[in-house]
Amino acid sequence: MRKILPLLVLACAFTTQAEQHQSHWGYEGAAGPDQWGNLELDFATCKKGKQQSPIELSGAEIAKFSAPQLNYAAQPLKLTNNGHTLVQDVSAAPAHMSFGGQDYNLKQFHFHTPSEHHLNGKSFPMELHFVHSDADGQLAVVGVFVQQGTTNSTLQQLLQKVPLLKDETVADQNSALDLFALMPAEKHFYHYMGSLTTPPCTENVHWLVLNTPIEASAEQLKQLNQLVGNNSRPVQNLNARTLTLTR
Repeated sequence: MRKILPLLVLACAFTTQAEQHQSHWGYEGAAGPDQWGNLELDFATCKKGKQQSPIELSGAEIAKFSAPQLNYAAQPLKLTNNGHTLVQDVSAAPAHMSFGGQDYNLKQFHFHTPSEHHLNGKSFPMELHFVHSDADGQLAVVGVFVQQGTTNSTLQQLLQKVPLLKDETVADQNSALDLFALMPAEKHFYHYMGSLTTPPCTENVHWLVLNTPIEASAEQLKQLNQLVGNNSRPVQNLNARTLTLTR
């Protein structure tokens, strides 16, 4: 494995939209989350929005709808360091989710350290976001908590060929990433309507966060934190939204 060097990370990316904006934003000081809404007119939703993410996951109602159904084929490695996070592109079919009578294609997944969502007052060392989009551009994101434990095989595949430089991409068409190794066996989901967790903080995003964490080794968590930095937005107010849990 190549030696992993710490990076100076200014921000994380929920990369579907935030990369289009040039304003400097980050997680500390004058460009930190409390100031995002003041940096640019397009970022106003970050301070004015009423459906912002992430949130505290507690006190949920029992959902009256079925849990999402995931169908993920093994994927070739195509990992990009965009200067904010590591993004694994998803292109091999099938890779989609069925939820609420709608089909969503999986576009990519990326990493936040520590977790953005909190579960019953607890944060986790890491959270993965699996970003989906339907044919009309409606976003649905699956969040997976990661706690310290045993080595994760799929994370290890990624770490063995991780791009260290900003805008660098490492690809390996012969690899086969098992995405279900990044999911817990028990799939109970919290659901709420939220937003992107980075500027421009666009709302009307379906959030589906699994309530059971997966495990990664202490060394894997350390290496990923060195690569992406502390790139998590603080929890936001639930306001009048409904939080449900599928069982």
